[in-house]
Amino acid sequence: MGIFRSYEEDAIKTLLKAPYVDLDAKDAARLYKFAEEFQKQKAGEHVHNIDNEYELKRYITGFAAEIALEKFLGIKILDTTFGKSENYHHADLKQAGINIGIKCSLFGNYPVVFNSPHNAEIITVLKDTRVYICGVATIKAMKEFSDENLILNAKFKARGVKSGFYGFDQLIPFKNLDELKNIYKNLPKKSQRQTYR
Repeated sequence: MGIFRSYEEDAIKTLLKAPYVDLDAKDAARLYKFAEEFQKQKAGEHVHNIDNEYELKRYITGFAAEIALEKFLGIKILDTTFGKSENYHHADLKQAGINIGIKCSLFGNYPVVFNSPHNAEIITVLKDTRVYICGVATIKAMKEFSDENLILNAKFKARGVKSGFYGFDQLIPFKNLDELKNIYKNLPKKSQRQTYR
């Protein structure tokens, strides 16, 4: 099913009306330096040796979204500490009191989400130095509007734990922190445990 999907039809309408953040040279230097160090720290972990192809690129993409959302929401999100992955099994915005994660994909690629998600996710898209903040994907939406065939990396796909999310029209948009908190307050609550970052 996934190979017949159209990114233009699935995503472009949402991107055209989504708020965005433009990252500057200082942001780019910060995220690249952190992504390189993060890759070094994770090199010895089993899960990072299974699907380590393009790993640095994935880190940069993900951290770009976190930095953009810090600027957009006015809160600290990027956790610059290092440790074993099992100690970081929580949603990205947990320290802000919002158990919602962040997913980012490069423009033209579908965001990758867990097949069995434990929390809602903010879906973002990176195009050059611009991060589009598309909205919140509920657990229900991620389960219903995902397809493993939308994952391009064969090794990553072979793990069988994630799929490509195409339900951009299912996202709940927000313009500020108060709106995001209100969305979170109205989400069905479930265990907030998250798998390896």
